[in-house]
Amino acid sequence: SSCAGSNCHVGGMANGLSLSNYSSLMQGGNSGAVVIPGNPDNSIIIRRLEGSITPQMPLGRAPLSPSDIQKIRDWIEEGALDN
Repeated sequence: SSCAGSNCHVGGMANGLSLSNYSSLMQGGNSGAVVIPGNPDNSIIIRRLEGSITPQMPLGRAPLSPSDIQKIRDWIEEGALDN
């Protein structure tokens, strides 16, 4: 909701990345793949959410909580399945 709900990555597709559905997420954006299944440390989405690469996401909004980022990290670690 922080990334898609603000219309940044749904509809507007900021930087070519749409989070409107699983297929779009896995397709990635202008920076390439944002999710590398099984590899959260090298997944752009995690690096942006944690702020290890800038700009930190969500842009201009409060960062996600560590527990929310961990949920995404765990999902990627488990293979980033469409479930």
